[in-house]
Amino acid sequence: MLAWPATVTLKTEGDYRESPEPGVDGFQPDIGPPLNSVTMLVPTWLINVTIRCETQEEYEALRNFYEQTTKWGTLHFTRRHPRTMQEEREFQIVSFELGQVMTTGKKANGDIVQLHYVSMVLRYFPGVS
Repeated sequence: MLAWPATVTLKTEGDYRESPEPGVDGFQPDIGPPLNSVTMLVPTWLINVTIRCETQEEYEALRNFYEQTTKWGTLHFTRRHPRTMQEEREFQIVSFELGQVMTTGKKANGDIVQLHYVSMVLRYFPGVS
């Protein structure tokens, strides 16, 4: 199983939302009653988080993890739960979006220091560890 990159913070910033993901999908055919089907056999939760990357390198590591390691979010990985920060659990990245980039100053060598805020939706598999 893949693991969250060690060089990227586990802490989240700002708005945090957690909600159960419906496991049933409906379809209304042209004739007859609506049809419902089970889309997931394991109950899951969707978790909206914002990660603050302190350096360009940390942001690049997180982006590379999403694009290359998890293959654009198709592969599952383990990390600590973002709310409890306890035991490793299984997650999947549903969406990844670079939000605000803030310039916070300059280093002694003249390099600009920037914070990168990444908004993500994680699918959490509570029954799997």
